[in-house]
Amino acid sequence: MERLRTKSPGLLLREASTAWSQGRFRKRLTKEKGGNLEMKKSVLLGALATTMLVSGVVIGVVVYNLGFRQRAEIEAVSMIRVFFDAAQTQELQQGATIDWGKIGSGIWTLTLYVNNTGNVPVILSFNYNPGQLPGGWVEFWDYDGTALAHHELRTVTITLVVPTYVGAGEYWWDSSITAVPA
Repeated sequence: MERLRTKSPGLLLREASTAWSQGRFRKRLTKEKGGNLEMKKSVLLGALATTMLVSGVVIGVVVYNLGFRQRAEIEAVSMIRVFFDAAQTQELQQGATIDWGKIGSGIWTLTLYVNNTGNVPVILSFNYNPGQLPGGWVEFWDYDGTALAHHELRTVTITLVVPTYVGAGEYWWDSSITAVPA
């Protein structure tokens, strides 16, 4: 028992495993008359070493986890406001609908005024979901891709091309104008 106090559980387990694989437990049984007792001691030591190793692993696995939430607020640096008039009195609000009214086949245009109200120059992009438009319809704008300076007002024209074979009905599609720092 004195050997157990001076050796680590891992070392004892390795020694017991090595002794078993080398057949030293069987040799003791055959060499000694009282080998039965020696065998029981060796198996007991191996079992004790295994138990100590497993207990050490279980104790080592028990940890404390400190959970917490984090929060950050991002202030938009690239912001725009879009208007239907140069005087900036009729604003296109977030989530509003641009109503083209009753139209037929042909080319239709809508002039908008984009004001960079953010803190940095911005580049604009016009986005719409072409999957929501009937086949043959096309929409684009004339923005040239140059940056809008802080508080610059830029005139842009959206063009809607409706083909001659359009069916009667009411059509809806999602669109957006995005501003990213230049």
